[in-house]
Amino acid sequence: MKTSTWMHNHDLVPQCLVHLIPNHRGLTESQKAQVNTMHENGLLTSKIMGLMVGQAGGYANVGFTKKDLDNHIQRTHRAKLIEYWKNMLKKYGLEENSWVLNEYEKKKSWTSAYLRDKCCAGFRTTSRCEAINNFIKRFIGIRQSLLELVQNI
Repeated sequence: MKTSTWMHNHDLVPQCLVHLIPNHRGLTESQKAQVNTMHENGLLTSKIMGLMVGQAGGYANVGFTKKDLDNHIQRTHRAKLIEYWKNMLKKYGLEENSWVLNEYEKKKSWTSAYLRDKCCAGFRTTSRCEAINNFIKRFIGIRQSLLELVQNI
């Protein structure tokens, strides 16, 4: 290459599509706080996205996609789990206990261990969770508490 030029060889992205470029997307701190509050109060991610889009006046104005929202909620859950885990280790003086630390590394298999003694007629873990959720849905609505679930069963 002998020379280089700093000119674009294509048209720039139209302003109405800039919100789709990853470097131009993301939740603001106030949006994160609002999303966290709604999620903690039981709103589903799709409902949160709809509310945020309505509040902003359209998808082009909200500044993030549903995938960005899902990623934020997942990161928040992961951070809480790590915080709770560290607090538990500190509370019980287990920071140096190799067995406990090793168990944390196996966290992906915790669900299987929890469901191991439940009769699931040979279903795999994903099928078990779906079957349990489907069963529970018959007894509760979206706004019901765990106490109401137990009372209904």
